[in-house]
Amino acid sequence: MHQNSPPFLKQSFSAVQDLDYAEVISKYNLQLTGLQAAQQSFAKIQGVVIV
Repeated sequence: MHQNSPPFLKQSFSAVQDLDYAEVISKYNLQLTGLQAAQQSFAKIQGVVIV
């Protein structure tokens, strides 16, 4: 990182370096699983008519 870089850029770069990639991937996979379950449920109830 260049000495004259703006503080926000230094902070952002530091945050990326400190990122726990395993934790991020785990959280992403959990959210993806939830989304897929919601999509499947939505597709199943498409044919159901609520009166």
